[in-house]
Amino acid sequence: MRSPTQSIEKYGIAGVLFGACFPAIALLIDHWSLGMEKFEPGWLISNNPLHFVILLAPIVLGGVFAVLGAERDRSVLAAEQSHARDHEYRLIVEGVTDHAIYMLDVMGNIRTWNAGAARLKGYCADEVVGQHFSIFLGADAATTGSAQAALTTALANRRFETEGWRYRKDGTRFWAQVLIEPVFGHRGEHVGYAKITRDRTEQKAATDRIQHLAGHDPLTGLPNRTLLIDRLNLALDLCQDVKSQRLAVINLDLNRFKDINDTHGHAVGDKLLQIVADRLRQACAVGGGFGRFGGDEFVGFFEFENADELRQYLSALTERLADRA
Repeated sequence: MRSPTQSIEKYGIAGVLFGACFPAIALLIDHWSLGMEKFEPGWLISNNPLHFVILLAPIVLGGVFAVLGAERDRSVLAAEQSHARDHEYRLIVEGVTDHAIYMLDVMGNIRTWNAGAARLKGYCADEVVGQHFSIFLGADAATTGSAQAALTTALANRRFETEGWRYRKDGTRFWAQVLIEPVFGHRGEHVGYAKITRDRTEQKAATDRIQHLAGHDPLTGLPNRTLLIDRLNLALDLCQDVKSQRLAVINLDLNRFKDINDTHGHAVGDKLLQIVADRLRQACAVGGGFGRFGGDEFVGFFEFENADELRQYLSALTERLADRA
C-alpha cells in the first residue's frame, strides 16, 4: 500500500492529465468553428476569455483527484487492516482450548464454535452450529426459560454472568462459569451475543470441600458442634411454629473410650468413632440429626409428635449401636 504522499501525487497527476484534455479540446473546437488555416492557441485564448476559465481545469481536477484518491486509499487501507485484525482474532479464538468461546445470533442460536468449546462440551461444529445454546443447560431449560432470561439480562445490562451445571454431549456435567455479552454492529444494531464458558469443576470441588470441612468433623464426617447447634436452633424454631411438634435432644458418649485408646492405640479409637458415626448417620435417615461435639461425645436431636414415636426411634437407635456386625 502506498504512503499518503504517494497517493496524493499519483491521483493528482492523473487529475491534471485528465483536466488538460478540456482546454485542448476547447481550443480545437474553437479553431475548427472559425475555419482557421493555422492553429494559433495564443490568439484563440486572447480573443475568447472563456479559455482562461477552461485552463483552470487541470489544476482543479488535479486537486479533486488527489483528495478523492487519497481518501479512497485510506478507506482501502482501513478495510485491509480491519480484515487482518479480524483474521488474527479468529486465529486466537479458534486456537484457545481451555475456554469455550462462541457467537450466538439474536435468538440464541449458535453461529460459531472454537476448539475450546469442542473440547469442553464434546460437540464438533457441525453438530451444534444452528442449535440453540440451551442444549447445554439440561432438559428443564426450555420449560424454566432460564436460557431466554440470560439473553434478556445480557441485552438489558450489557453483561450476564453466572455459574452452574452444564452438560456435555455424553451426558456428563461440569460446573461452568459463564459470561454472555451482547454484540452490536457498526451502526449500533444488535447482531447477537458473545458467550464464554470456563470449566470450574475442580475449583467448585475445592470450595465445597472447604465449606464441608468448616461445618463437619474431619474424622467422622458428621456435623461439628457449630453446624449441629445451627440445625438444632432451626428445629426449635419449627417446634414453636408447629404446636404438635416436639423435640428430643440426645447425648451419647462411649464408655471406657480412653481405655481403648490407651490399650489399642489412637488408630483403633478413630476407627471405632467412625463406626459409631456411620451408625448414627444411618439413624438420621429416618429423622433428626447427630453431630460430634468432640472426643467421644455425640449429640443429636429427633423431632416427634408423641411419646411412642420417640420410644420407637430410641429403641431402633440402641439396637443399631449395639449391633456387633
